[in-house]
Amino acid sequence: MMNSIKARLTRSFLLIIGLALVISVVLGFFTARHEIDEMFDAQLVEEAHVLAGMLSLPAHDHDWPLLQQALSREPKPTESDEESYNTSYTKKVAVQVWSAEGLQLFRSVSAPEEAFAELKPGFLIARRDGKVWHVYTTYLPSNRYWLMVGERTDIRRELSLNVAASLLVGLLASLLVSIVLLRQRLVRDMSPLEELRRNISERRLDHLQVIRLNDEPEEIRPVTEAINHLFDRVTQGVERERAFIADAAHELRTPLSIIRLHAQNALQYPDAERKNRSLEKVILGVDRNTRVVQQLLMMARLDASDALVMEVAAVDLRHIVLQLVQEFRPVLEGKRLELVMEAGEYLPSVPGQADLLAVLVRNLLENAVNYTPENGSIRIAMSLKREGLMIQVEDSGPGVPEDKLSQISQRFVRAAPRDIQGTGLGLEIVGRIVRLHRGEIRFANRLAGGFSVSVLLPVTPGEEAPGA
Repeated sequence: MMNSIKARLTRSFLLIIGLALVISVVLGFFTARHEIDEMFDAQLVEEAHVLAGMLSLPAHDHDWPLLQQALSREPKPTESDEESYNTSYTKKVAVQVWSAEGLQLFRSVSAPEEAFAELKPGFLIARRDGKVWHVYTTYLPSNRYWLMVGERTDIRRELSLNVAASLLVGLLASLLVSIVLLRQRLVRDMSPLEELRRNISERRLDHLQVIRLNDEPEEIRPVTEAINHLFDRVTQGVERERAFIADAAHELRTPLSIIRLHAQNALQYPDAERKNRSLEKVILGVDRNTRVVQQLLMMARLDASDALVMEVAAVDLRHIVLQLVQEFRPVLEGKRLELVMEAGEYLPSVPGQADLLAVLVRNLLENAVNYTPENGSIRIAMSLKREGLMIQVEDSGPGVPEDKLSQISQRFVRAAPRDIQGTGLGLEIVGRIVRLHRGEIRFANRLAGGFSVSVLLPVTPGEEAPGA
């Protein structure tokens, strides 16, 4: 069976209406039976009163044998009355008259020979000759007669079933008409889904326009908005992929050509000294391109993180800084750089991703080491401010020209001489990580010379910041 919404709605409609139909028929049957019982009981009482009036003559005026003989003969209807006489209720109403001493005076043709039940006034249910009778008994004190008027209960059951059957037929007919109308209505009301399907199938990866439906139902609007949001994210992803490819081609094309040239020179130089110098340049070029690839991959990861909800945890930034300082210790000693670390014993954690925050600190340290000349100094300070946790990295390098300070965090922008290693991506990556963590970053030249980067990150909720 096809798993379609129309089929589901139709099945649900049939189930609900079918249940309502069963409840209606059952309630109709019991209601009809109650009303029929009330009506027939009233008729029994009325018939008993009529017969009681007829039997109110003095007892000696009644010729019981003649009356019994007359009642024993089944009446023969005329041809014109035959159709109305032969109804389903013929011979289902019976009358018995008993004396006070318990002697049967007469009975109707359809009445059983023995008494319906014990002679006492009121309604009762009696079973005689395999049939169930609903009997009303009354006493005539003037002649000391007991009058019993009985009616077979199958009359009432037949009427109740006939009422329920009539109700069922009407409801079934209404149900069939409702199903036809429902199917037609579903076809019309499901047309927005078909329009949505057609709109989606017409979209191309390079041209994902916003979907707008005519007469859009409220139930479909969230789906359309979600699809449009997905199209927007896919478009951004495609643009990021194209930017990544363009950046990689831009940054790697020339260095790879230079590496190839140095490798060819190494093959051509006959003396070992010149060959070794060319090979050293090849190694430096490979190291630089490796770093470029790593930075480009990090940029791609950050681009993807912009479109996703970042999972955060409490991160001990002081611990990360201390670990990276130890990692950079050989490089610092190789350039005879002095590192000053200023941080309190306790600093609150920051909400974020530990690996991204480690990349942030690594890039700041690497940038400071690359731009600080030998015998220079680097200062790392961590302090708690009212707005959050502040980390500052200062170096004694050449600084950045004032006209490039506002561009220093843009992709492939470098303010250093060409002989200083760098990719032009480090500070942009730092800025992206700071924004992902809802922080702030500032760049400045030091008055005493050098460059300073200040990063302010929010602390983990619940960890107090100092007072003013």
